[in-house]
Amino acid sequence: MRGMNRLLSESKVMQEPEGLGIPFSMVRELILFCEYGSILSVGCKILHFTGCRIRELDNMEKSKLQGNWLYWKCGKNQHGWRKEYLPTEFVAELEYYWKRNRTPQDKIMGVSSDTFTRYFRKIRKNLDPKWQEQRLTIRADILEKSYKYELKGFRKNFATLLFAYFYNKYDDASVAVERVSKRMKHSNTHITVNHYIETMEQIQAEKYMHLMPFEIIENITQSRITDFT
Repeated sequence: MRGMNRLLSESKVMQEPEGLGIPFSMVRELILFCEYGSILSVGCKILHFTGCRIRELDNMEKSKLQGNWLYWKCGKNQHGWRKEYLPTEFVAELEYYWKRNRTPQDKIMGVSSDTFTRYFRKIRKNLDPKWQEQRLTIRADILEKSYKYELKGFRKNFATLLFAYFYNKYDDASVAVERVSKRMKHSNTHITVNHYIETMEQIQAEKYMHLMPFEIIENITQSRITDFT
């Protein structure tokens, strides 16, 4: 447990005022709710498998999918490129989606990230009541309500799962943080701590410490739903 207690202590004063990671029971429900090959199914799975920012969906191109590896240009204030593994079954779903939907030029998604987010907002009311829960946050010195669980929570899940995987592999929290920070292109490890530490217990990441993110949803189907309860 080297370094874990120290990082836990640090996280208590470094909580982000953003949404939380998404419990896997809610992830499973959302994935199963979305029609196979739909823009919602494709978009949500990309967020889970890559941990990308929602805006980065706009940067993803078909030509940058090489086998099972997707390369894309980082967004926000980050520079360079990231790459993540996509399961073969999901690559097949992407091809199914492309055959039935027009996509502009080389884009992976047929709609913008803003439109994709609006589609999700429309179905939110049909999901588990937990998706409707809100919490108070402070933004620009203004107290306001925001949804407790949002699509950007997939990014927190991804970073959390990576940390759990590397911590299980190296038995050293500091090494795990460094690996995640490098993988996520964070500017410093403090950002990484914020991404995983708030979410560890919430999504019960310790159950998945032997798995990479793509392996968790890869087998979520109606017939195997009980595997993830």
